[in-house]
Amino acid sequence: MSRPSTSLSWWVLACALLVAAIWPLAGAGPVGEDFRALAEAARLADGGLGTRALFAMESTDGRPLAAFSLVVSHSLWCPDGFWTTGAVAAVRLENLLLAIVTALCLGRFLARVLYPWAGEDQARAAARAAAVLFAVHPLTLPAVAAVAARGELLGAAFGAAAALAFLRGRQERRAAPIAAAAALTAAAVASAESSWLIPAALALAEYVSAHRHRPGAQRLRTAGTTALAYTAGVAVVGVVLDGFGGEWRPLGIERSLALFASPVGALRALAASFEKLGLSILPTNAAGLGAFGFVLAGALLLTAMQPALRAARSAPRLWVSALIVWVAAILVVVFTRADLRVVPGDLSAAPSLLPATIVMAAGLATASTALSGRRRHVIPAVVALGLCVLARSDAICLRAAGAVADDLARPLRAAAGTPHLLVVDAPRTAGGRAPLPAEVAWVVDPSFGGPAEHGLVRALEAATLPVLAADPLFDRLRAEGLALLLPRDLAPEGAQLEEVGGGWLLARPSASDDAGGARLWREEGRSPDLELASPSIRGLRATARPGARADEPPLVRWDAGSDPVRRAAAQGVWLRGADGPLAAFDLDRRSSWLLAGRVRRVWFEGELSSLVQARLAEWAPQIAGVDEPVEVDGAWTFQPDWVAVERGLHEATTFALVFFDPHGLRHRELACPRNGELLVAAGAASALECEGGVVWFLEQRVGGVVVARSRGERGR
Repeated sequence: MSRPSTSLSWWVLACALLVAAIWPLAGAGPVGEDFRALAEAARLADGGLGTRALFAMESTDGRPLAAFSLVVSHSLWCPDGFWTTGAVAAVRLENLLLAIVTALCLGRFLARVLYPWAGEDQARAAARAAAVLFAVHPLTLPAVAAVAARGELLGAAFGAAAALAFLRGRQERRAAPIAAAAALTAAAVASAESSWLIPAALALAEYVSAHRHRPGAQRLRTAGTTALAYTAGVAVVGVVLDGFGGEWRPLGIERSLALFASPVGALRALAASFEKLGLSILPTNAAGLGAFGFVLAGALLLTAMQPALRAARSAPRLWVSALIVWVAAILVVVFTRADLRVVPGDLSAAPSLLPATIVMAAGLATASTALSGRRRHVIPAVVALGLCVLARSDAICLRAAGAVADDLARPLRAAAGTPHLLVVDAPRTAGGRAPLPAEVAWVVDPSFGGPAEHGLVRALEAATLPVLAADPLFDRLRAEGLALLLPRDLAPEGAQLEEVGGGWLLARPSASDDAGGARLWREEGRSPDLELASPSIRGLRATARPGARADEPPLVRWDAGSDPVRRAAAQGVWLRGADGPLAAFDLDRRSSWLLAGRVRRVWFEGELSSLVQARLAEWAPQIAGVDEPVEVDGAWTFQPDWVAVERGLHEATTFALVFFDPHGLRHRELACPRNGELLVAAGAASALECEGGVVWFLEQRVGGVVVARSRGERGR
């Protein structure tokens, strides 16, 4: 096959594979941190292009060129000021063009690297293969799809162009390309943190291929000079960025290095790095093809390496050296972001692997084109086809994640006018990535069609809701206006819920605490008319008649609402009472009670159908004798009055220390076993780090039911 027809065939194949890989993204909405990046770009565009504003865009890490490019995209594709599905698709198309530029520059750079060693034929073949393999690589697609990865793609494009210009200038002994490389490196610094790797790449190119036939010592000296000169240039550009308030330091690299300061941190960094190394070698989204994806990725790796292994028989020194350089380069780029975890089950941070993807594509292209003849073209084409299958699978997963985000976005925006909106159990992963941003409020930004003014929108785990309900903060939120958005599978029986679409339900806990009727009644197991706000009541105690059998757990039922009547139930536990069995119920841990609205009537069954008395309580009883904890060697200790502490009739008593972050709405629970006269919670001093302080609860539980609770606060 002639050279022109070979090139044409390759580019036709490249276009076909690229379209096949990315086509499932057509019509997909924003995913994860895309919401934040798009919203910040819209705010910058609407507020005017102040210079310092470009340096303050957090989603682009203070890199002005990345911010500027997104602002320009907003101006081009959002004439009405709102991000639409079409506008998001246009931004992704821009990302794709940047990836193509990177691929073309990478291919031409690799050709110049290989030409002094392998000759023109393999250099050209490897160049074409590298461009195609990078463009359709399964780890390139997440960066193309992620609007928030605009900086990484800009940095990769500028970096690849800088490497090409530098090596061309050095090989042809021309100053202009070298100057262009310096300018492109500066642009990369203003776009992405990974630009700090460019000086090392240029130094390696200088040593390997700038002037191959020079003595090794001379090549090493010029490589060192290159590294120092370009590193100094990067630092100078960084100082300029810092002067405008931007970020220039490689914070990810600094965090990664800081992990190695302690043995535990070093192990964590090594684990994260080897996870990313494994994903770079076997680039598979576990949510897509599953086990078959790993098998396919492994087969593609072996297919690509087979020509190099055969070529190594005739030139072992050359190919072993190439393998060492390739492996070392991959290790360097993955270890520089040891602070990030990227695993096959969660590709949210996969764009950070773009430098590793460049190195992998170059290595696979070099290895797969090592043999002459038709194999030089067929083998990389087969590898490209397999990578396209993996990439397309991930694109389908990403589209699914976008659908999950869209299903939640619509009800979120509809309810965002509530002063406090809590999303209960927002989906953490979908399609192998986080469908929502870390701060859910970005989803209801006005640039996506949300209300111009909205309340505070936060995410909350379902397990944290009872902890929040036990705190006075819950009453304040209800008084100011509170709504909970719950997935349908968490809808409790008898709750007052509103259909809002997308598989989500809206609950508005009653804001009024004006309870009608008595909270204490005697003799009958059925209460009088109550008409009370269920969230204002957190506990219920009922004293059984003397001689009552307490073999079965006590059960309470209630009516809420009138049209239709909603009924629900809760199971309690028996305690040893002074005058007989005492039934205790922790209603604040039952979402069916918290979301019941206004409760009309409460009644008991079984042994409590007739009783001594029953009382609804606003708060759970305090644990006798418990005051502020005493900290000893990082543990918290409490000393209850054991004589006054209530005991279960059948079940054992346990204690737990629960920390609650009232700002981030997080919680963590620690066991608090008894040690002599003390309760000891090991590691409590560092259990939950949060800004502003932490709330703690010491809970006494009998059979899993909270029968007493003490509360306190501790500053951090």
